Amino acid sequence: MEYARKHDESQWGKGRKSKVGAKAALLLSGDDGMVQTALISPLLASIAIAYPDATELLLDQAMSVTAMTMLPAMLCSSVLARYFNKKRLIMFGTVLFMLAGLSAMLAPDMGVLILTRAILGIGAGIAFPLVPSSIAYLFGEHEKNQMLGWMNACGSFLSFTLSMAAGWVALVDWKLAFLFYLIFIPILVLQYLFLPNFKPEKREASEHGLAKEPLNWKMWFVGISMLLFMVLAMVATFKLSLFVELNGLGTSADSGMGISFMTCASFLISLFFAPYLEKLKRFAPALSLCFAAAAFFTLSAAQSVWMVFAGMVLLGLCMGTINPFFMSAMSIVAPDTRKTLGMTMMCIFQLGGQIFTPYYMMLVGSLGFADERALFGFTAGVFFVVAIAVAAFALLVMGKERRQPAE
Repeated sequence: MEYARKHDESQWGKGRKSKVGAKAALLLSGDDGMVQTALISPLLASIAIAYPDATELLLDQAMSVTAMTMLPAMLCSSVLARYFNKKRLIMFGTVLFMLAGLSAMLAPDMGVLILTRAILGIGAGIAFPLVPSSIAYLFGEHEKNQMLGWMNACGSFLSFTLSMAAGWVALVDWKLAFLFYLIFIPILVLQYLFLPNFKPEKREASEHGLAKEPLNWKMWFVGISMLLFMVLAMVATFKLSLFVELNGLGTSADSGMGISFMTCASFLISLFFAPYLEKLKRFAPALSLCFAAAAFFTLSAAQSVWMVFAGMVLLGLCMGTINPFFMSAMSIVAPDTRKTLGMTMMCIFQLGGQIFTPYYMMLVGSLGFADERALFGFTAGVFFVVAIAVAAFALLVMGKERRQPAE
């Protein structure tokens, strides 16, 4: 096989180029964006103690700087995919991501730690958006939705395991948690053996006589919706460690366990994303947003670590359905010549939420919701209002569709 061909299952052949092997490689190659957050979140309290210069702003930057560097890297990745094989780009990004993650354990101060996180974001930004665009290119509608859900499930499973492990390792030495980036060595092997080759997009478009189409308003709407959702949803990840420890609800291990509960719930529901979407149709995002509203309400009222765990499970149910929903929506509204750019936009807006989350928290704090409980309660109200609006819109569209055949 020289190149992958769209929706042609015979392209994988047998042996190491099998379809199953290609699926496994793609699913494991889309985990960078999730893993980078899961590994750092349980360590924030330990980092704050280890570095005297670790102000609250710098701690927030340790979380958000990765997303900031991922944004331009993703844009570069979408351009590079027009001229180079996506497989090689995915492998290069994975190598850079792994090396930057490992180097964080050698950081002598907070500034160097943030620098390693910035480089890590470049590696993730190169590889991350090419995976869902490859899935949208290779598979038909049902299998594509199935793969997008499974990709989210694989990322959630790794995040669940690594977040819990990082929280426990932090009780001994938090720097040792960065050794978990070594798991990307076997993932690199899978990429090399099983990922199919892709024609550079410019070459393929030229061979098929396809003109480059402009971005349409539906692509912008789906992307901005993802951005706004992530700004709100990331509040829990940013504040969980401080909320649990400062309120005497648990330790860094419990914070890691909370993130792990979230990713475990996301993993389980992502496995059934395709039937979830086919059953609920337009009401799927409304139910997902209700999960988020219930999650933040539970966190705002939490008086024990078990209530924190319950809130994170509810948030995981939301994340495991809303993220692949937005990806699937973008694959539908983006023209064929803009699939990679559309998926890149989704990854940019998804991770861009991490950049704006601290500013959202500052804004809410200036309104009088400064402490974590008040912040969680305010965010729960926002999610609830948006869920009602989405459900009302779905009902309106359904009513319109029913009237049109009658007429």
